[in-house]
Amino acid sequence: MDTQALDGSAIASAATEDEALAVQNPEGCRLAVRTVLRSRSFAKANRLSAFLEYVCRLTIERREAEINEVNIGTNVFERPAHYNASDDTIVRTTARLLRQRLQAYYEGEGCGESIRIDIPRGGYVPTFSRTGLLQTSIQVAEPQSVLRPEALEQAKDEEGTNKASSAGPSRSKPLWRFFQFFAFLIVGAGLGAILATILIAHPDWLHGARSPSDKLWAALFPKDRNTLIVPADTLLQMYVKSTHHNVSIDDYITGDFVRSSDAVPPELAGLFQDYRAKRYTAVTSVALAAELGEIPKPAPERMQVRFARDLQLNDLKQSNAILIGAAQNDPWVQLFRKDLVFHLDWDILNDRWQILNDHPQAGEPTQWPWVRNDPERKSYSQIAFVPNLNGSGSVLILAGTSMAGTQAASEFLFNPQKMDPILKRALRPDGSLGPFEVLLQANLLGNGSINAKIAGVRVHP
Repeated sequence: MDTQALDGSAIASAATEDEALAVQNPEGCRLAVRTVLRSRSFAKANRLSAFLEYVCRLTIERREAEINEVNIGTNVFERPAHYNASDDTIVRTTARLLRQRLQAYYEGEGCGESIRIDIPRGGYVPTFSRTGLLQTSIQVAEPQSVLRPEALEQAKDEEGTNKASSAGPSRSKPLWRFFQFFAFLIVGAGLGAILATILIAHPDWLHGARSPSDKLWAALFPKDRNTLIVPADTLLQMYVKSTHHNVSIDDYITGDFVRSSDAVPPELAGLFQDYRAKRYTAVTSVALAAELGEIPKPAPERMQVRFARDLQLNDLKQSNAILIGAAQNDPWVQLFRKDLVFHLDWDILNDRWQILNDHPQAGEPTQWPWVRNDPERKSYSQIAFVPNLNGSGSVLILAGTSMAGTQAASEFLFNPQKMDPILKRALRPDGSLGPFEVLLQANLLGNGSINAKIAGVRVHP
């Protein structure tokens, strides 16, 4: 009974120690932070490293009360004081990616660390906890020099006995060695055949693609092809809404649609006067482009950010691309309309979004409702993976009817638990990833979080 009570108090004491580890062992926690920042997972991830260093430093200095979204935005991402965190989601998107990167680090490269750092969901204050791995490794890998003297003497006696017993000649030894060698050949050939069969069935194992999400990123960021990240053209969106005139891809390439000043309202004439020289995009596009840049890739130098107005038709034939925006603010999406079932179209005549379904399945509508100033703050977004224009590469399309919709698509895309079931359906027999598209319906909640659910999925042959 006393032993059980003692064990219970020891467990409670250990839990308390873990919760206050930043206070009890600040130097150990600082070392744990430096180890993470120097790791391969974080060495080139400047944005994630700055975030982690800032919140960990304040926690170790017992300044947890200062850790909030606005302070992180101003001190880490150089946002202006009192910026609107509801519109600028960079802290939330980076925190989500940081949690995923930390989990991957401790499951792989950092699996032997004695102190683990986590950032629990719902906040940004990190926790430091003991893993117990240091004590385990000491017990398992006990060095020979710490053995008791009598154990050492026994080992020496046994060694001498073994040498004596094997010193004499043996007529059967050559024959036995021949059988051993023959058996090794048979076993080795069998294992080689089994391994070859497995690799033929799963060739992607050679390239380290362990999950469907890994396959998606491997397809988008190969080592032998450029990948262009194309943010939305916000100025074009303003032009379309103010002039009630959709812009075709041909007019967008030439820029002819801005030559006539009659279509532009007088109060906006100055904004479009030097249209060709201006490059405006939404904060969500910037955050998403930065998040894509943090993905580990075999050839990071092949990823480029290209503004929509600077893209050329040949780029979508020779390169992979990630198009951020709907056809209203990224006309390049129009080139892939024939490959898609779901469409986010801006209705010029009625000044509203249309969420269309070209081929409804059972229970699906031909069009989803969209209401301006919806009290439920409902928005829609699309994730589509299609071949590039000559079929040699891939294009990923991320579009939303609002910033919240684009953020919902981003959060869904970077969540393997949500994406993997869809990606598994898109896997081909040879292990490659086929075209697919996902339509999401999202609601922006009062606390700034986004509640997204699947409205429709298509996997194309």
